[in-house]
Amino acid sequence: RENRSLSIRLPALLYKLRIAAQCIGEEAATSLMITVADTRKRLRGKALEDTSLEDVELKVPAKQIGPLPLDAFCYIDDEETVGAGTTRTVGGVLSLHASLACEDSDSEQVVYKSVPLDVALSCQMPQESAAANQD
Repeated sequence: RENRSLSIRLPALLYKLRIAAQCIGEEAATSLMITVADTRKRLRGKALEDTSLEDVELKVPAKQIGPLPLDAFCYIDDEETVGAGTTRTVGGVLSLHASLACEDSDSEQVVYKSVPLDVALSCQMPQESAAANQD
């Protein structure tokens, strides 16, 4: 059996995040920093007044994402696309790091959280890809 290992380059990835930024007790949130690769987003003031932040978007440019190694997924063998119409989720391609600064009249503290980010890949036939690019 021939080795079907390859690496692919991903396009820019847009993550839509739902964040619950809550401090303990009487502390108030003063800032929230979200980082994925070298992409950062900082929220302060009014943006943090809601206890639940809906639809925070973070776009990670393709140049910040390393090659993704894949084995036996979506390749052409004897004019046939093997794996066409299938999807594969690859876990932990990137990591999101968040830091929430909270303060009250006496103190300030920072809470950190990290979570892995998955990427879902889909395999399309060459004619499907061409048709999608024409739309």
